Amino acid sequence: MLNVGDKGNPVMDWSFSFDNYATTTVTSDYYRRKDPVFIHDCPTDLSSFYLSGYYQGAGSIMKFQKRNAKLRWWLSFPKMTRINSVVNVPSTD
Repeated sequence: MLNVGDKGNPVMDWSFSFDNYATTTVTSDYYRRKDPVFIHDCPTDLSSFYLSGYYQGAGSIMKFQKRNAKLRWWLSFPKMTRINSVVNVPSTD
């Protein structure tokens, strides 16, 4: 993910990438693969956005701060392999 600011000339304000850390020397492709599917604004907090999809072998939803892409929380669904759709209700998280 990256944020491009536009003040006359577009410049990259920040970028963010996921790195995999493991306690073993081998990490399988099942856990290494990252597949974001949807990115959308938080309806109750305009300073945040959600990223959902596939991360570390499970369907995942992550909430980030827009200003610097700081991860606020991460929810993993171990019995799901991927999140393919999102419903966003305007008055709730």
